[in-house]
Amino acid sequence: MVQLVQTSYLQMKVVIFLLLTSSCHGFLPRHLQSVGVQGKLRCNGKPLDRAGLQLHESGGYAKDYLMSSTIPDKTGSFKFFGTTEAVFMMRPVLRIFHRCNYKGTCPARAELRVPKNYVVEGLADKIVKFYDFGVLDLINTKSTPNCAFDYP
Repeated sequence: MVQLVQTSYLQMKVVIFLLLTSSCHGFLPRHLQSVGVQGKLRCNGKPLDRAGLQLHESGGYAKDYLMSSTIPDKTGSFKFFGTTEAVFMMRPVLRIFHRCNYKGTCPARAELRVPKNYVVEGLADKIVKFYDFGVLDLINTKSTPNCAFDYP
């Protein structure tokens, strides 16, 4: 009888452990979410076309997820979007890799948050309004060196 109780108790602990770990690994409902951004890059007032742009879903405790990337056109303008699946409302971040007023061996990285109210549920065709960063002169933007990324 004691052996049966110990076996049942152990089985119950295993079942509880599996339920808890499985809920952390993908059994929670995930929602498709999209966000769009646009703007113009400048360096000391001049159009900046040599920069890398990345749209990330900032994971908080989890690793960030790269949703999309692009480069600005000759006038420094950009407009692009990203889509991801997330359990909670995504926290989008625009990362700009550049060499504006920066002489280091690696590009500098500026990071700008996108307001959550621009996130929509569904694919990019559901985006009603792109978040407009306006004109960003990177000479005035806080940037840090980042050797993990290079751009054309």
